[in-house]
Amino acid sequence: MHTHINPSLQAYLLTAFLLVLLVVLLRPQGQYAISLMVAGAVLAYVLLATLGQAGRVACRLASVEAADTLTLLHKGRKVRVKLYGIQVPERTHPMFEASRQALEQHLQGQELAFLPANQANKRAGRISRDERLMVFAGGWDVALLLLAEGYAGLQSDTAITLPKAYLDAHDAAQDAAIGIHADTDNGQKTDI
Repeated sequence: MHTHINPSLQAYLLTAFLLVLLVVLLRPQGQYAISLMVAGAVLAYVLLATLGQAGRVACRLASVEAADTLTLLHKGRKVRVKLYGIQVPERTHPMFEASRQALEQHLQGQELAFLPANQANKRAGRISRDERLMVFAGGWDVALLLLAEGYAGLQSDTAITLPKAYLDAHDAAQDAAIGIHADTDNGQKTDI
């Protein structure tokens, strides 16, 4: 399964690699050379971490209504949004509450960020009610996590193009027969 690595961790690892590479290639001598390299590494980390967060907008969680519907606190107002790319059990489905709780657990106490699924003709940092967003908790794409755990299926809208990681995560959960893909007591699979 392909996962998204936290951009801050990516920046840290890339900076450490670059610093080690520079030390090996340049073999700095003297206190000024080492100080200059450390200052350069700090600057590189800040730049890489900032670039890794480009396009993401920070927000806080207000509530979770369903495994694909949550309310965010964004710029001083509450906005209900939907997760991009997934379809989840309806309220009458036996897996509804388990999938809702799974999303809530992924979001609780985490730094949240979102990316609009359709960035064309969009003002940066603006979201609309019931807009489909890619939501990240602690740097992880929560829709991808729900797909991998079997708490969600793929959005059936043929007009959208889903990331390959979503397709792979869904297929893996389906092959493992977990969550919504598991057999019920009578041998039937429960559809959402």
